[in-house]
Amino acid sequence: MNGNHISRFAFPDVTVLRNGNTLGRGNITGIWISQYSGLTSSLSIVVPAVSSPVWTRFEYNNVTIINGNNNQPIELLNVYPRASDGFMRLDVKNTNVYYDGAATDYQLT
Repeated sequence: MNGNHISRFAFPDVTVLRNGNTLGRGNITGIWISQYSGLTSSLSIVVPAVSSPVWTRFEYNNVTIINGNNNQPIELLNVYPRASDGFMRLDVKNTNVYYDGAATDYQLT
């Protein structure tokens, strides 16, 4: 997410809602928002628990929470672009999840 668009958004089963109304469902590959101010997010990232030898590095507010083998699930709540540069990156692959951006909170269970 950068500026006024979400680029390279590619997930096979996504439901897009605006004010509670479904705008689309299925394979969505990009989202463009023409103008906005006061962006709020309800997008959460849930990384499931996976046992060793999975390695996790998780930092929040520049504090390392997890660094190494850890099988706790992580949920990042209300992710959005960093205030410092308006940038957010979420990269999900079969073997890893990479996120660089902001979130209002997190949960470890």
